[in-house]
Amino acid sequence: MAEKLWSTCVDVDQFANFVLNPAINARDAMPFGGRLTLELANAVLDDRHVTGMPDVPAGQYVMLAMTDTGTGMPPEVAERVFEPFFTTKPEGAGTGWV
Repeated sequence: MAEKLWSTCVDVDQFANFVLNPAINARDAMPFGGRLTLELANAVLDDRHVTGMPDVPAGQYVMLAMTDTGTGMPPEVAERVFEPFFTTKPEGAGTGWV
């Protein structure tokens, strides 16, 4: 965590799902071991950063970044990664977003 991290309000259940599901995917991408890193830091989004995001006002935020040393995604998967219900896992094997 960054020093002097700003206070923020989050829905605890949504935040838990937000962290848990990508962490499970990262684990699955590292079947022979690896490293998952979570970072919390302060971030300021100006008007340029929020262009095209009408629900996100410019301002101060706390950022969560997640990286792993997994095998990565092929381009065709990376293009679809934020689509709701998209998965590369067999039926019944994924956790899904709540």
